[in-house]
Amino acid sequence: MAWLWIPFGLTPKPDASGVRYADVYARAVAAAVDVYLLFLLLGGLFREIGMAIYAGVDPETINQLRQSGTASTFVLQLWHSPLVNLWLLNALIQFMVIAIVVIAAQFCWGSTPGKWLLGLKIVRVNTLEPVYRWQYILRFLAYIPSMLPLMLGIFWASFNRQHRGWHDYIAGTVVIHTRSYEWYRDRAVWLYRKLRGKTAALPPEAE
Repeated sequence: MAWLWIPFGLTPKPDASGVRYADVYARAVAAAVDVYLLFLLLGGLFREIGMAIYAGVDPETINQLRQSGTASTFVLQLWHSPLVNLWLLNALIQFMVIAIVVIAAQFCWGSTPGKWLLGLKIVRVNTLEPVYRWQYILRFLAYIPSMLPLMLGIFWASFNRQHRGWHDYIAGTVVIHTRSYEWYRDRAVWLYRKLRGKTAALPPEAE
């Protein structure tokens, strides 16, 4: 059964020092969980913010831009219109809200829900100790240069031994696995027994 977890990066082989670095697949699954939870938590707030920002925009203005020609023409005219300032303001506010929520979660629990679910942990690259708070902030801001050039800084984690993205290099961090396949197997067995009404003790944490 262990092979079921391997495609998702849940049982990577440790290196010579015994450390198991989280690859881009495991981190992508964790990121998808975090994005989904952020959407559930902040989706309504972002809609309200967007409505407030665009409240004074005449819908006819947008319709005229859309009917002005090709898609490229629409984008160019939109870029040179006052609407682009509102779009940038909306994007900046959403980015700041997400930054506050994510960094606050890392300050409080040292992880995000997605990373916790997959047993991933952000640590200092040289000592593998918990990161400083300023590193959480720097690492989040470093997602901007990592994502802008066609996500190259994110996929960079696939091309080095420690699976570090540009944001990890900038912040001096690395993401490692803290759980083994046995951790997931034991809890799957526990859940199966509980669903069948059998008495079962929850396996101890194995970090």
